[in-house]
Amino acid sequence: MARDQLHHAATEGRIDPQCDILAAMKKPESKRPEKIWHKVTVSVAKGDAEKRGTDPERTGLSPMDAFVDAVQSLRCCGIESKDEGGEREQVDAYFEDAIDPADLQAHMELIAELISAAGGSAAGGRKLKVGDIKEVPEEDWAEEWRRNWKPVRVTRRVLICPSWIETPKKPGQIVIYIYPRMAFGTGSHATTQICLKLLELHMRQGSRVIDIGAGSAILSIGAAKLGARSVVAVEMDEVATENATENCKFNRVLTKVRIMCNRFGPSIRGRFDLGVCNMLGHEMLPLLPDITRLLAGKALIASGLTRESVIPVRREMARLGWRLDKTLKNGEWVGFYATHKRK
Repeated sequence: MARDQLHHAATEGRIDPQCDILAAMKKPESKRPEKIWHKVTVSVAKGDAEKRGTDPERTGLSPMDAFVDAVQSLRCCGIESKDEGGEREQVDAYFEDAIDPADLQAHMELIAELISAAGGSAAGGRKLKVGDIKEVPEEDWAEEWRRNWKPVRVTRRVLICPSWIETPKKPGQIVIYIYPRMAFGTGSHATTQICLKLLELHMRQGSRVIDIGAGSAILSIGAAKLGARSVVAVEMDEVATENATENCKFNRVLTKVRIMCNRFGPSIRGRFDLGVCNMLGHEMLPLLPDITRLLAGKALIASGLTRESVIPVRREMARLGWRLDKTLKNGEWVGFYATHKRK
């Protein structure tokens, strides 16, 4: 049944977010106390990575764009782009361990097959290769990052640095120190860098900022160090909020940043000048009414969107009175600065 649903949705031109494929892939709950991720690695030859089809309804997606869009709709928990310097571009997609790996493998291979079969909608899709599903323990992932992670220069002023590396501070330079304890939120991802660039460009000194889905609080810390008066960091994951608190303490911004372990929604209140939201498109879309409620007449910086998933977000924002003033792109990822006009 799940395969039939996925096949129908994909052949219609997109994976339907309402098509609950993951419900059909649930396995019995594990007794393992540690957090485990299922990692799916998909690669494409670099010569084919940017080939685009001509189907006007799909706006000429590259094969990797089409894959990222599909797994977003399957409630993927995170996506990491990698360039290992070889002949192939690689994307790692992470899923919760409540999913049976054999079923997940079959669905990923089916997605790649359907992208290829779509013909003009994703030229070169047949070049996509799906690797075996791997279980990645949370601590193993973090330890690997601690061994290999190097400082990331986002702009001329902003540098993201592991907390265990001492970096000589230059005049005017802003250093964001991060200690990774979770699978996402180290600052190496393109969407985080897009948000930080837009913060540097558009955030006014003394702004009251809300960070929606704060994760490791990297954007909250960036906003505080760039001159925000106050930051409210909303994150519903307890492990993430613990890590966020540690990071804020290490960066000495706890007097400015208030961390809330809460689901973003109608219960969140306050007066803000700017919002920051870095999450996948299908997660952001249902939050837009509450984002608009809190930021009526104000501004929003958002990323976590692909060139395809930004389309429904942009459409809904226009309906709610938003105008996109500035758009930045990095590979398949898109971010924007938008302002809201009160009705």
